[in-house]
Amino acid sequence: MEENVVLTVPAQRAYLLVIRTALGGVALEKLTALFPTPENYAELAQMQMENGAFDDADHTLCAMEAQFPANESAWLLRLQFHVRQHHGEAVHRMVQAAPDTGIYFSKKGREQIRFWSGETRTS
Repeated sequence: MEENVVLTVPAQRAYLLVIRTALGGVALEKLTALFPTPENYAELAQMQMENGAFDDADHTLCAMEAQFPANESAWLLRLQFHVRQHHGEAVHRMVQAAPDTGIYFSKKGREQIRFWSGETRTS
């Protein structure tokens, strides 16, 4: 007799991680197409940048930004994209415009903005 196995949420995430790792980018692209969450877009864009596929990463980030315009993760990934591409002027423009984006930045996000703006903190 077969039993249905019910996985806890952490076990489901671990299982998905194993599948993503085993199948690589193609599976992640398909997963993102089926489930276009900020987390899936972020993971795909990060993987594309790590593999040097910057045109693909740009396309993924454009889709993520269109679907989640006020998402901190999308903004930080776009900043990382420009940093990795050595687009100094684009990094500068993003950092300067950050307060006007309407995005709530977490402590991590504010630290990134301070770092790339060259601002030092005295506290």
